[in-house]
Parts: sequence; C-alpha cells; structure tokens
Amino acid sequence: MTEATKNERVKCREIMTANVTTATREMTLRNVALLLREGDMGSVPVVEGGRLVGIVTDRDIVVLSLIHI
Repeated sequence: MTEATKNERVKCREIMTANVTTATREMTLRNVALLLREGDMGSVPVVEGGRLVGIVTDRDIVVLSLIHI
C-alpha cells in the first residue's frame, strides 16, 4: 500500500486535537499571541457561549503587527 493510499483512509478523528484551547472575543491580541506561543499552536478557535465564532492564526497576528510598525 502506498503512502497516498494510506492517507486516503485516515479519518480526521484519528489526528485531530480533542481538548482544544480556545480564546474569547474579549481577549487582547497580546494574550492570544501568548496563548499560541505557550501552546505551540498556529491557530486558536474563538468561542462565545460554547459556539465557534472565529479563528485567529499566527499569520493574522504577524500581518496586523507589520501593518502597525
């Protein structure tokens, strides 16, 4: 079986992170950046009332930071 064939059979549930760290809309950009760094993550879901309302990525933070230099 080739690698491509093996990957076609892998389900998302087999590799996903189950206990996800989340952010809130009210968190500062600095706190979200620290959360990403401390958790060695590239993105964090933003949750309000138990519902996903967005995602912040490390790229979002870098681009915004560069705009404000």
